[in-house]
Amino acid sequence: MDTDSKTAVLTEFKKNIPLLDVLSDERRQQMIIFLGESDEGLTVGELTNMMNLSQPAISHHLKQLKDLSLVSVERRGTSNIYRLTIGDALDQVQRLINVLREDKKLTRE
Repeated sequence: MDTDSKTAVLTEFKKNIPLLDVLSDERRQQMIIFLGESDEGLTVGELTNMMNLSQPAISHHLKQLKDLSLVSVERRGTSNIYRLTIGDALDQVQRLINVLREDKKLTRE
């Protein structure tokens, strides 16, 4: 692997560290699944009931997902509705995969 390729791979890994870290948590994985199954989005209260976690724990996990633009929030009356917005994150991970695939030594079987 030449120096430019190494730099590209390391750059993509560094860009993905926060995302991969957030996605490594099983509770957040469950939230992503629940939010993905919901057409209308979910409130903190609904997620609290579904996941059997406290409201502060749900809010903490949602903040981490929101900080990386994995969820969006919309105010509806007195409630915040959370929706899955994972498309950009998938594109980011795909860029890492593409860079890794470009190096034939990493993809040989």
